[in-house]
Formats: sequence, C-alpha cells, structure tokens
Amino acid sequence: MLTAALQGLAVHVTPSLPATVQYTTGGHPEWQTNFTEVLSRLWQPRSPDGDVLTVFVEVGKTASTTVHKTFRDTIEATGSFCIIDFANDPKPCFGSAIVFGVPFGACSALAPGSRCQYLTTLREPGNRTVSEYNYFCRACSEGGKLCNANTGCPKTSFMQWARDHSEQFTQHFSPPLWPPTVQWMEHQDAEHTAYYYQYAHGFPDRPTVNDRDYERALSVLSGNGPTPMLTIKTEELDVDGWERIEEYVGAPGLDLRSHEEVVLHGRPKRDDYEPTEEELKEVREVIDAYDSRLYQAIPSHGRVPGPAR
Repeated sequence: MLTAALQGLAVHVTPSLPATVQYTTGGHPEWQTNFTEVLSRLWQPRSPDGDVLTVFVEVGKTASTTVHKTFRDTIEATGSFCIIDFANDPKPCFGSAIVFGVPFGACSALAPGSRCQYLTTLREPGNRTVSEYNYFCRACSEGGKLCNANTGCPKTSFMQWARDHSEQFTQHFSPPLWPPTVQWMEHQDAEHTAYYYQYAHGFPDRPTVNDRDYERALSVLSGNGPTPMLTIKTEELDVDGWERIEEYVGAPGLDLRSHEEVVLHGRPKRDDYEPTEEELKEVREVIDAYDSRLYQAIPSHGRVPGPAR
C-alpha cells in the first residue's frame, strides 16, 4: 500500500529560474561559489526523466545526524545507491541520489526539468526543545557556536531559550521567500535574512509566525507543497521509518535498518536540565503551539508512542 501511495506522488520538475541562486556551502572553499553550478556538477542523472534527487532537510535535534550517518554507512558497506555529502568531500552521482548538507529550497537551484524531492525528520516539539537546550545552550556543544552574547548561553534559562527559539518547524518550512529557495536558509549577500542567522539570534527580523505560516508548513510537510516531501517522525524511525525512506528515495531493499547508527554525541547527561511538567506544558501548548499542531497533523504510520513526560 505504501508503494502504491508513493507511486501516485508526483515528483517536482524544476521550472526555469528567474535568476542564479547564490548559496555559500560548507566544506572546501571551492564549493563556496555558485550553488546551482556546484550542484549541477555533482548530480548528473543518466536518465533525466527517471532519476530523482532527494534533498535531506536537516532540522536540529530530530535525529538528522543519525539519518545522515546511517545512509553513509549503508552506502559504504553495500555500494548501493549514491550519496552527495557536502560536509565530506562530495563525489558526483549519475543516477538517483540523496544529498546532505544543503538546505530546504535547494530543489529550486537545479537545472530546469530536473526531478527533485525533499525528505526530513520531525520530533515531538517539547522533547526536541529540551534536547536542543541541553545540547546547544547548557553544554555549549559544537564549539559553543550558540553560546554568545546574543543567546546568553550557557546561563540562559530553559524557558527563555524556548521563547527565543520557538516554532522551529513552522519557521523552517514556511519561509517568507515563497516558494522556498535557498536564500532563506543562507545567502551571502543578505546575511540578516538568513534562516540560521535568524535562528541563532532569536528571529529578530521576522514577524511572529501566524496561521498562514502554519498552513504553508503543514502543506509542505504533508507532501502537498510546491515540491514533494516525505516527513518521518523521529519516533517512527524504528517502527517503519527506514523502510518508508527507502521506498521514497527509490531504493527499496537498501536495508538502512541493519546499518542504523544512533548518534548520541557522547556527552554526559548528568548535567542536563530536566524541565517540570508545567514548563513542558507551556512549551507544547503556548510557545511551540503551531509546531505541536504540525507534529500532530502529520500522518503517522504504525504505532508511535506518545510524548515523553
């Protein structure tokens, strides 16, 4: 039944672009150039009508790194399928492939007529916010990139962090530049509008998200947006998530489950903050109210446990 449903999902065909997309990629300096040109060199489908590029959209603390490493380990072990990994010396792919390290909106950068789709993961918003706070703020992980005068970390309280970084799903998938392009994620000529800059600074230049933003994000995450998307809830990965991903990217039987690598980042948990029930209730029902609605509205498959208390 899943296969039949996926066969009925139209893969986005990239229209002509009005202008060249500029995007600063990570990794080697030579990639910090015209993003359209870089991506077109790395993905050269043999069958433009049959091959599809799946763009994995990373959302912090939703098992994005686990999905990335599981794909990489699976492909290294089996030689099946192809991965374009912008963070690790990417190699060209000549058929259907998945790309990591590029943002939501990247499909708009492909050459006209290219077949492209998105894949992402979502986590129950309350638990995601707790994990994000303990990782980025309290532990100052990843070089302390979010421990600075703007965030006040590591001294900022959990509730203040939640208020300053609210509605991440809605923010991410309803960009003010519509339809989505990579400019909202990171644009070298307009840093103050970049998504990650805004995220690190508490979204100072963006109005509070509203019902229209919620509806846009829901449409995108449900696969009904301008470009197809499969959204897997983190809590579903061990139910049937890996198999659904394999079907979606066009590689049934890839056997991601056997190569799953859960990434725990190796930090001690003894210093983690544990919010009260009242704090979690406020995060879920007030601070991240739109995100909570999104999470509940995205279709679930299999039996998924309820939010942790």
